[in-house]
Amino acid sequence: QSDKVHEVPRGSRPQLSDDSKWIAYVLTSPVKEAEKLRAANKPVINQAELLNLETGDKKTWDNVASFTFSKGSKLFAIKRNKSDRDAKHDGTDLILCHLNDGTEELLGSVSAFSFNKPGSHLAYTVSAADKNGNGIYLLDAATGMRRPLDNGKMDFARMAWDEEGTA
Repeated sequence: QSDKVHEVPRGSRPQLSDDSKWIAYVLTSPVKEAEKLRAANKPVINQAELLNLETGDKKTWDNVASFTFSKGSKLFAIKRNKSDRDAKHDGTDLILCHLNDGTEELLGSVSAFSFNKPGSHLAYTVSAADKNGNGIYLLDAATGMRRPLDNGKMDFARMAWDEEGTA
């Protein structure tokens, strides 16, 4: 709890971590800059910013499509937009920020991702340019261990957790 006010110019779509220690939001481009990019048929690139509400420290990522916190506020996941809009595969970079120590790890060519209900695991699908490495993978949030659940030179889609988040 604090009386401190954080002003965020051009900030939108805020998400608060479940422990209320972090807030993430989209930083939109200035209006005139966005209009110029749209007129030139170029993408308007947004940023995601993560603010530690206890310390005021901030981290920013460019070219962000979406982001979310895991339950328990251990991980913050940032999914990037496609760098090549004409690419035949759906995978993009997924950055996992470990909130306890600030370290980041990159998962490449991720097409979809989802934390289970307790936030203990992250499931994600890979869609690579040459289909090498395509599959569905599971990451244990506590240990960082990853394992493939299924993979092959095919497309993986419509991933979903069961009610309990155990399968």
